[in-house]
Amino acid sequence: MLEKVVKILGWVVLGAAAVISVLFFLLPGEAPEMQAAMDALDGATGAEKIEGVDAAATNWGGFIMYACEILALLCAAMFVVFEIGGVIVDGIASPKSLIKPAIAIVAIVVVVIISWALADGIAPHTIGIQKAGYTPGDMYGDIKLAEAGLWMTYIAGAAAILALVYGAVSRLWK
Repeated sequence: MLEKVVKILGWVVLGAAAVISVLFFLLPGEAPEMQAAMDALDGATGAEKIEGVDAAATNWGGFIMYACEILALLCAAMFVVFEIGGVIVDGIASPKSLIKPAIAIVAIVVVVIISWALADGIAPHTIGIQKAGYTPGDMYGDIKLAEAGLWMTYIAGAAAILALVYGAVSRLWK
């Protein structure tokens, strides 16, 4: 029964994504209007730019953008709910099956903590950083969050490379 629900929800999301994709290509382009709105925001602070873009993106392009965000969140929520449900059902049937997911969750939490610790969140001294609304050398939470995401990517990439090397070397010893 659960497989049928997942399949139906998957087709609904896929259909909605197809409709949004067709609308994106059939609707008249709003690029000149959006570019004019962005040009009007030149020199504004970060918060003013966010409000200006929000006001400018209320036409079909904004609808498509928000619909895509909602679909992405819906897909992520469905994945989490059905995967956690599957782990719980399997865990009830066989408690030993919870060991590997628990190790994976602990590893992810450790990587997130290490990444957060490595991120400093200080605005760099680069050309144009003031245009983005930042003062070079100051600490910002959104920069720290972006740096933590980058560190997580670096750590995951290094772990993947190490796993590939380990797999190749372990085959040589067999």
